[in-house]
Amino acid sequence: MEFTQPLVRGRLLRRLNRFVAEVTVNGGLEQAHVPNTGRLRELLVAGATVYLTPVAGNGRKTAWDLTLVQKDDVLCAIDTRLPAKLLLEPEVARTLDIPAADARLRIEAAYGKHRFDLLVEDDQGRLWVEAKTVSLVVDRRGYFPDAPTQRGTSHVRTLTDLVKAGGRGAVLLMVLRHDAAVVHPNEATDPAFASALRQAAAAGVLVRGIRYRVTLQGVYFDCEVPVEL
Repeated sequence: MEFTQPLVRGRLLRRLNRFVAEVTVNGGLEQAHVPNTGRLRELLVAGATVYLTPVAGNGRKTAWDLTLVQKDDVLCAIDTRLPAKLLLEPEVARTLDIPAADARLRIEAAYGKHRFDLLVEDDQGRLWVEAKTVSLVVDRRGYFPDAPTQRGTSHVRTLTDLVKAGGRGAVLLMVLRHDAAVVHPNEATDPAFASALRQAAAAGVLVRGIRYRVTLQGVYFDCEVPVEL
């Protein structure tokens, strides 16, 4: 997936709240939208190099989206809206063991009171997919989540019930940086999610990891990575 316009380099001063950061860009002080409600404590540190997408109009309070953060020599995509585009790429279907030519993919599909990130329809029926973006990496180990997620836990439990009833479900952990060799549920931060994910896998929910290479031009499939529960 390529970015639709060039990113602009800036420097992070501070995160004002969950949705807004203060940055310097083009020689001036600006506020940028943070399209990620995670803590991102190891990434959004004062002085970090960031890459911003200019956004104009539509009643916006900020003129920028904070798209990438540089951590040492690693570019990390933090925009949680990116997977909606990445999920439609053929590598996702292959990761989920579905021949891309036979699959019909639909983003944001409703299932009861829930809305899952992806619905795959093929000759075996429907596969409901919940995608999670992984931004926290320590010693080449990725962890999700970096903040407690009741919504994420609820979705995983719903997938478990769905599979137990004869349906098909999957959890896809998408690492939007290139330096993770394996992915884990973050037991220390959210034991409920970690427990729900283990129970889901035991019930037959597919749990897969996929890593992306992030550049200033776009976000590209790199490889599948193991998920250790």
